[in-house]
Amino acid sequence: MGDEIISSGEHGHVGSTESGRNRRADALIAGLGAFLIYLALSFLFFGRSLIGHFSDHFIGREADPSQMMWLLKWWPYALSHHLNPFLTDYVWAPVGFNFAWMTSIPLPALIAAPLTASIGLIATYNILALLSAPSAAICTFVLCRRLSGSFWSAMLGGFVFGFSSFMLGQTLGHLCLILSFPLPLAAYLISRRIEDSINTRRFVVLMAAVLISEFLIDMEMFATATVVGVLGFATGYRCSSREGRQRLLKLVPETGVAFAITIVVVSPYRRSAIR
Repeated sequence: MGDEIISSGEHGHVGSTESGRNRRADALIAGLGAFLIYLALSFLFFGRSLIGHFSDHFIGREADPSQMMWLLKWWPYALSHHLNPFLTDYVWAPVGFNFAWMTSIPLPALIAAPLTASIGLIATYNILALLSAPSAAICTFVLCRRLSGSFWSAMLGGFVFGFSSFMLGQTLGHLCLILSFPLPLAAYLISRRIEDSINTRRFVVLMAAVLISEFLIDMEMFATATVVGVLGFATGYRCSSREGRQRLLKLVPETGVAFAITIVVVSPYRRSAIR
């Protein structure tokens, strides 16, 4: 009898483990399929004219894409030549310019540095522009799938955010604004913490990483998202039950720690900005 009980327990444990793996595999396949659909839509909307001209034509118009491309090149160049990436007289000489006062996309520039060096600046910019809407859409898809449990509603939610009028319009010039994937990721982490499916340490570390990423992509979007987040918290607190308010309140110190980590990491911006 004892052997039977032990055997039954072991089989149950193995079955639950396999079931969990199957669910994760299904979720991964669904997410990959959604991303490929979003990527195809992005190429359909923005990339058709690049066929045969991926390295000599770029997505966008007027001067803003050229500025973003210059910044993609600047950060790897400045760091590899031991230059101050914030203060330079390479532009607006001899007075110079302080990049801490503008959106200078250091994170995309450094991540894309191998591509910039291998396939060229214009092609790298086109890749980032084509990936911006799908990356925002798939992160929103993950959030919506978590909240609704429905693949198709998540697909619609991802499309509404990733291919919104804002995203479509800004794709013509402002790469810093369309690389907005950290925003739905922040909402995803908050939803996971509220439902207690992620512990405090992991939440703080991941939220800090998301906040730092958004700051190093676009400071204005970081500031706007912070204000909207505070307003959303206040609205949620006012409209929630007592239990819901307790769950929201526990987010305050944890999110505060994530912001504190962010401030420390991006402190070179503050020091450069006051010069």
